[in-house]
Amino acid sequence: MRVAEAPSPVVEPIGRRQPHPRIAAAFDALDRAGLAWAVLRGLDELADPRGDVDVLVQTGARREVRDALATAGFQELPRPGRGSHRFFLGLEASGRWLKIDVVDDLAFGRWAELDSGTATACLRRRTRDDAGPWHLTDPDAAWAELLHVLLDPAPRTTERAQRATALAARLAPSPDGGPIDAWLEALGGPSPASIVRALSDGRAGVAQARALARAIRRAGLRRAPAWSLARALGTIARRRWSRLPLPSGRRGLVVALLGPDGAGKSSVAARLGVLAPVPVRSFYLGAYPNDATSRGGAGTLPGIRFARRLGRLTGRGVAARAHAWSGGLAVLDRHPIETRLHGGRGLRRRLLAGVVPRPDLFIVLDAPATVVRARKPEWPLEVVERQLAGYRALATGPDARRVDASAPLDEVALATIAAIWNAWGRRDVAGAADPREAAR
Repeated sequence: MRVAEAPSPVVEPIGRRQPHPRIAAAFDALDRAGLAWAVLRGLDELADPRGDVDVLVQTGARREVRDALATAGFQELPRPGRGSHRFFLGLEASGRWLKIDVVDDLAFGRWAELDSGTATACLRRRTRDDAGPWHLTDPDAAWAELLHVLLDPAPRTTERAQRATALAARLAPSPDGGPIDAWLEALGGPSPASIVRALSDGRAGVAQARALARAIRRAGLRRAPAWSLARALGTIARRRWSRLPLPSGRRGLVVALLGPDGAGKSSVAARLGVLAPVPVRSFYLGAYPNDATSRGGAGTLPGIRFARRLGRLTGRGVAARAHAWSGGLAVLDRHPIETRLHGGRGLRRRLLAGVVPRPDLFIVLDAPATVVRARKPEWPLEVVERQLAGYRALATGPDARRVDASAPLDEVALATIAAIWNAWGRRDVAGAADPREAAR
């Protein structure tokens, strides 16, 4: 549903803000998609955002918003926030994550149970300064942030009380009569004027803010008890559901790290646990055991050992896929597909290669043979060169990427997480422009 445009109201200029280039690209993508949106708060921090960039978008356009932000290199995290909160992350070349927190309603409370129903009206009143980003009018922005400070579940601190006082002071000179103001009047609790008077007093503190929050919440629950309960239960259900390991194309990813010994697979996998914005688990899925406990004893029959090997691979493959289904990143240290490097198409090798589902992405860590052999001198140079040629052949498919493993570890890990994040975006948005191009 498109939000009808109305003439922008005359407001006091609040200065020209030039957002961070990646944030500006995301805003431009929303504009190109024909979507109504506005920055909720933090306009003066957009040039170098250290926290979330809070954006209100029109209702009923979830897919359009996701597709538009993907063209700017921002992918949606698989786990929702409270109410309609959705989080989109973009990766800078430095390894820093930029986060856009998108909502399509103005709702408040621990579970976003108090829906003001004013999002569309506030978007109709949005404004912008020169070529700056769309934002709410100053009264609408001040009311939205003030109710966020009062009603959302963060601890009541002196700092938050002082922020509430500063916001009330912005509203004191000229009562606006806008949509949020009208909603508060209709609740039958503290009037907008009384809220502003109580908080704009420099002596107002945590206790005063807590008392106002309780009164507003009680009034909101009395006015729409069934709707508030349904919203709270909906938030809880969505958050619980997103953590269940259920098959879904929009959860996490399974990524296999391939390369010869010395390429740095284990080190890169460990660094991904620090860099990735989602939970990371590593699984060893080499076709052959890598520890003594995985091997049968000397007297174990060969068929028994092979059956154990198949069982081990199957169990770890299922665990990896379940972790991805719950929204995480499953990193496979090796994969049975490497049996192709040994030549031949025996039954055992086909079974080993086929018992584990194909990952969403193969990352081949590539480096000159001399570099790899210097790290692991156990193999002759010609063997290392032959191994590298085989791995490069595995990296030719559309679901595979080669990463230069001769660089320092931090650079290799950053290139790897960038490849993973691009694959995340291509998986999520069929038919959208390649996020790798938008991110350059």
